[in-house]
Amino acid sequence: MNKVAIRIELEISQIDQLLESYAKILEKAQEEELDLIEITALGSVLHSFYNGLENIFFMYRN
Repeated sequence: MNKVAIRIELEISQIDQLLESYAKILEKAQEEELDLIEITALGSVLHSFYNGLENIFFMYRN
């Protein structure tokens, strides 16, 4: 496997781990209104998810 593919697989693995770590709060957000702390936490999760995707696209582009 080439280096880019390995780095992309690692990034996907980190995204999967992120979503698994926050699965409970993601489920809770679908069922009820969250408080400010929970919304802030989900904002951080969204930011990390987006950065992971951005990293993948950047690696793929180069």
